[in-house]
Amino acid sequence: MQEKDKDIGRWEKIRRNIYFRIFTNKYLIVTVVFLVIGFLDPNGIISLLRNRNEIALQEASIRKYRRDINEIGERIEGMSTKRDSVEKFAREEYYYHSEDEDIFIMK
Repeated sequence: MQEKDKDIGRWEKIRRNIYFRIFTNKYLIVTVVFLVIGFLDPNGIISLLRNRNEIALQEASIRKYRRDINEIGERIEGMSTKRDSVEKFAREEYYYHSEDEDIFIMK
């Protein structure tokens, strides 16, 4: 009987210990588990934010390329309707010229 009382007394002593009370708190345990899963998991919050940033960058580049495609489409449409515009484009972009012409490039 006396040995049982010693064990109960020892257990009560452990339960009163502040560290034991902190580490057995159910809210603390749930919070720690949530943080570990949320931040250290491959599908956690950090990777989610990284993926969202990557998606935003990709969408910005898609908008830029669509804008460029529209501009080029307008230029092609303008060139296909007028012969003078094709000649003007060739002279400006590729420095085409007739044999009797001299070209001076100023930048």
